[in-house]
Amino acid sequence: MVNHVFALEKLLNKDMGYVEDSMHEDFLSVQEYEMVSRDEFLQQMKDWFEDPTLDLRNANLRFLTDNEDIHTFQYERVKDGQRVRQTNVTFFKDGKIYRHMGHDVSI
Repeated sequence: MVNHVFALEKLLNKDMGYVEDSMHEDFLSVQEYEMVSRDEFLQQMKDWFEDPTLDLRNANLRFLTDNEDIHTFQYERVKDGQRVRQTNVTFFKDGKIYRHMGHDVSI
């Protein structure tokens, strides 16, 4: 089994170089009804890293699945004034992040 949990520390440290290197050239992300390209997602990650209100270390982070093909996790945050639990599903191809899907549920 491949363990992607080690990569979490790089995300917690806001390592954009790691994020860029980890993404497949054909990457796509779908968050609810919005689909974005690799470049758009990288900009979203930069913005996310700069958001002082988002701290995964204190976000009730949970890993659900982790193997060579898929990685799923959840965390909680405030979005538009509402507390939400975000579920993320990441698919891998050629050892890189190929597809990402995210879904928010109000809690």
